[in-house]
Amino acid sequence: MCSIKKVSLSLLLLFAFLIFNSISVLGASADEYLDKAKRAGDEAKFNDAIELCKKALEKDNINIKAMNYLADLYIEISKFEDALLILDRAYYLQSEENANYAETLYYFGSLFSSQGDYEQSLSYLSKSLTIREKVLGAQHNDVADCYVRMGEVFNKKRIYNKALEYHLKALDIREKNLGPNHKKTAESYAWIGLAYNKQGLYNKALTYFFKALAIYEKNNGEATTETASTYNNIGLAYSMQSKYTDALKYLEKAQTIYEKNLGKNHVYTAETYKNMGIVYQRERKYEDALRYFFKNLVVIESNYGQKHPDTASAYQNIAATNYELGNYKKALLYADIAKDIRKDFFGQNGNETKDSYQLLSQIYSQLGDNKKADVYLKLSQ
Repeated sequence: MCSIKKVSLSLLLLFAFLIFNSISVLGASADEYLDKAKRAGDEAKFNDAIELCKKALEKDNINIKAMNYLADLYIEISKFEDALLILDRAYYLQSEENANYAETLYYFGSLFSSQGDYEQSLSYLSKSLTIREKVLGAQHNDVADCYVRMGEVFNKKRIYNKALEYHLKALDIREKNLGPNHKKTAESYAWIGLAYNKQGLYNKALTYFFKALAIYEKNNGEATTETASTYNNIGLAYSMQSKYTDALKYLEKAQTIYEKNLGKNHVYTAETYKNMGIVYQRERKYEDALRYFFKNLVVIESNYGQKHPDTASAYQNIAATNYELGNYKKALLYADIAKDIRKDFFGQNGNETKDSYQLLSQIYSQLGDNKKADVYLKLSQ
């Protein structure tokens, strides 16, 4: 009798366990899938995050937060048409100017920034900022996020003092709300460092990069993508100071982390290859530079395709290095490819397009074609 009771109790416990687990699987909510997607996204596992977002939308096909984050992921991997389709859906499914609506506008701003349409980007970000300030208050973290994105756009426009202004605004909010040791505060330090770096204020830049690094290492350890990104920034700053040994030391750290965590075919790894090529180029070790620029090109093309601005940058770097080697005809071949991609993407007057025109002017001058050199020189101004 006792053994029968024990068997019955065991069966009941097993039955309860199976029911509980079935409910857990079947009952996973859209928000739970979205949380998992964000964790994967934070680790730069974008394809995994996309699949989790899609599962969230299978559970709730009008979940605006899931749509917004899915769009953000598509922007991250340069699937701009997919991002636009999902943002349009999110936009037209909303009628109230609330926090979700402001977030949709924010991601529209991110999309247009990634596509090189900076004025359209700032327009959407300004609208998002206005709603967030009204609905959430001027000192909310989402307001700080708007400032960061607007600072990023001004950085791309090469208006670095304006970029710095917005990043300092974001830092002020984040330090008050989140404290000096939060990863969002570290992100602001990194952006401020980048703005100073672009202005040639390398020691100031390094001060902020090392502030960001201390926070990331304290919170997450040395082997995370955020830490690797900071190593990248430090390496570039040292490179601009002609401290090439220090530059390569930090860039190699970043490369090791990215290759281990994300693999050799990830765009973040490719960014490190590009930066190492830049260091070798500045050292006049042109063959080493070309090896890294071609590694960068292969990864970028496999991820983004032939017509992406990062692909154009890879061709531009290869062209510039061949120019330094005196391989002017080869330089012309790669510079023309870069120019065509940039002209299609950024337009005739985009800063990046003008950079290509300037290099082409120099190449034609060396080839003795002064007429074409003058034409491209005028276009670059």
